[in-house]
Amino acid sequence: MKKTEILIVGHGLAGSLMAWELQQAGIDFMVMNAPQIPRSSDVAGGLFNPLMFRKLRLAQMVEDLWPVMQATYTAIEKHYGIKLMHHILSAKMVYDKELVEWEQGHEKKTAPYIHALIKGASVKGLKNVTALGFISSSGYLDIVKWLEISKKGLVEKGQFIEGELVYAKMKNFKDKIFINNTIEASKIIFCEGAAVIKNPWFQADWLTPNKGELLEIQAPDLDEKYILRDEVFILPLGHHRFKVGATYSHDPVDTLPSEDGRKELKAKLDKMISVSYKITQHYAGVRPAIKDRMPVLGPHVNRENLFIFNGLGSRGVVLAPYCAKALVKSLLSNNEPIPAFVNVRRFAQLPHPIVY
Repeated sequence: MKKTEILIVGHGLAGSLMAWELQQAGIDFMVMNAPQIPRSSDVAGGLFNPLMFRKLRLAQMVEDLWPVMQATYTAIEKHYGIKLMHHILSAKMVYDKELVEWEQGHEKKTAPYIHALIKGASVKGLKNVTALGFISSSGYLDIVKWLEISKKGLVEKGQFIEGELVYAKMKNFKDKIFINNTIEASKIIFCEGAAVIKNPWFQADWLTPNKGELLEIQAPDLDEKYILRDEVFILPLGHHRFKVGATYSHDPVDTLPSEDGRKELKAKLDKMISVSYKITQHYAGVRPAIKDRMPVLGPHVNRENLFIFNGLGSRGVVLAPYCAKALVKSLLSNNEPIPAFVNVRRFAQLPHPIVY
């Protein structure tokens, strides 16, 4: 039987960064991942952006989250000798009704992140618009590449298990947990993404998974220097390839690309660009969204050796490093509280778990 201090269940963005932080802290751990369970990380755009656009404002906690995000991914890049973070200016299409708001943005907290606001600016392939707002501190993380590198490193160290945790085969005692009759751990951190809806200890009405769909297109005449933004984002991937997303749907919540999703994305894309393109791929994934749009982490109220780290949502690239560090600090010291805005206990008491 394999023994470990902590078992991480799930190897998406949350699980992989949890593994990284435990490794930095020198804590013994293993990761279990079921390859047949879809991960939203596999189809995510991986974008990071400091501003919100429906009403121009700073994204929540930019001042706290950005330094941690930058330091974490830079350390990972240095450790593995790879490039994961790609800093690219975003170009937001600004219409007449938004112009005053963006002009005033130069005098508000958003000012450091508005690289320029240019009336009548044009970008190759983008339809004409009143102005373009160019946003700094934006870009994307190559999540798929990171997950591949993370898994390879864990496999080489014998810390990665391919397989599904069967809840019915889990025996939980005060100081030991036995999993699938093959693993003994002191604690489990569930980083299962949307699959948490089947977890008997962390089912609750604050979890509201939603479906997101994306397209990949080939557009030889579209500018590749910027992430283009309006109702959807257009992310350059190189060689005239772009990722376009995303939709949000609660019915149905599955990983099957839909014709409705394709039509919605195509309609919004056609409003933005004036050049021809070819759709080459169509993706769908399920986001493990939380009601208040902030992650959940921490121990179960009744089982303090069972933890959750979930609900990263569309801002996962920004939130994951901060959350992983917060959870590790809490594990290292019982006197280090998990910040209230991400603490799972901010919600009503979790239901009593099914006892196996």
